[in-house]
Amino acid sequence: MKDENGNELDALARDPPAPETTAGNDLTGRRPVEEDLRGYERVVEEIDALFVKDLRGRHQLMSQLAEAQRLANIGSWNWDMESDDRTWSDELYRIFGLAPDRPAPDLDTTLLECVHPDDREIVKSSIQRSITNKESCSFSFRIIRPDGAERIIHARANVVTDSSGNLIRIFGTAQDVTEREQAEKARPSRT
Repeated sequence: MKDENGNELDALARDPPAPETTAGNDLTGRRPVEEDLRGYERVVEEIDALFVKDLRGRHQLMSQLAEAQRLANIGSWNWDMESDDRTWSDELYRIFGLAPDRPAPDLDTTLLECVHPDDREIVKSSIQRSITNKESCSFSFRIIRPDGAERIIHARANVVTDSSGNLIRIFGTAQDVTEREQAEKARPSRT
């Protein structure tokens, strides 16, 4: 096969020869590509800066949430019903006297290891009713921490369903109200 000038063409050649360049003149179109690359690099740097700023903002919000939970003596928990993943906040671990590096316990383990024997049924039935009826609940119970201290907990739970009404998540809070309950019992009655 020959080109229009009668030169033999190599059948395997796929790329045309590079255009000639002269000093100071870029005839290959390389300069716009390099400028585009510099532009893309600037965009990536800007996105990276926004990402870092967002991470710092999220870190600050998480720190503020942890501090607020500590001040209010309230912890939070989440149970993803689809994956069976459970999480506890650091404050909830502290309230229950458990090490935060252990996995969040399931309901049965919590009942067995933490909840006062006389209060296990109210905890179990309250959570089960919330799951069955797909409704929020609020109840109080006692725990016994590993150090033997008994604490009074006020818990709230909320449920999340998907668009078909299937339960996908239950989450809530547990607040240590021991001091408040003791103060109310110590207050003289006004009769």
